[in-house]
Amino acid sequence: MLAVACAKSEENLVQDAVLKGLIDPDSAKFGEITIIGDKACATVNSKNNFGGYAGNKQAILKKIDGAWDFMGTLPSSNAICVALHIHEKSEEQIAKEMFK
Repeated sequence: MLAVACAKSEENLVQDAVLKGLIDPDSAKFGEITIIGDKACATVNSKNNFGGYAGNKQAILKKIDGAWDFMGTLPSSNAICVALHIHEKSEEQIAKEMFK
């Protein structure tokens, strides 16, 4: 029998980095993940200290020295996370675009 090693996808590597920063990593449910260059936003819902699901949050990540670094979460949509974190737009710019 031959064993074949498969390289993890970038999305899997992002998920692994997020899991390391959660209180209850086994409870994590991932949604949309956006990766552009060395930055990523990932929708995640996981249990908090009280054992209940906290609701969707956006995990913010940056690739440093070839590894994904989990920087924290935002209580926003994936689109807003991408605009703020990846495209580095200000909240004012985002509001103007939303209400054109």
